[in-house]
Amino acid sequence: MPNQFPEVPRNPFWSGDQEGSRRALAAIERWRTSFAGWLGGSERDDGISEALATPLLELMRALPGETYLQYPYRLERFPELSTADGGDPAEALRRVLLWRAGVVDFLSDVWDTLGATDIGVEECQRISSLLTPVGMERSSNLCPLCLAEQQERHFDACAVQASWRSSPTPSSTA
Repeated sequence: MPNQFPEVPRNPFWSGDQEGSRRALAAIERWRTSFAGWLGGSERDDGISEALATPLLELMRALPGETYLQYPYRLERFPELSTADGGDPAEALRRVLLWRAGVVDFLSDVWDTLGATDIGVEECQRISSLLTPVGMERSSNLCPLCLAEQQERHFDACAVQASWRSSPTPSSTA
């Protein structure tokens, strides 16, 4: 079983913490490589179906293909992380966290939203737990999408929800 998604800076969305973002991106890239290796390798246990593994591997850029586009979710391939050319590490981290939020949203209900599917609730929960950043799994009051403490009517103010409202669904633009 691979490690959990790495720790990210507190209030990770819209923060300008360049050095913290750079460290988080390096750890996330190591995690992504390890996770994709596990998911696509012989060590993956029988609890994760090919029906779930294939789109996840595509989303992680470990497999070519676009079977994930069949799902009505905000799913995109893992973003390019090049900050060597002067790119903003905080913006790159924000794109990765938006990617992560899309996958978590997909895992939260794909097993029952689309009718009959070969994807099960238990495997979605297992993968989703691996997408929860280290140290955040113990807080029951964190938004699973933006990773901030939930307030009353949180989804009205959620940074991820606001970003999604202002942009088209990726699969609708493909």
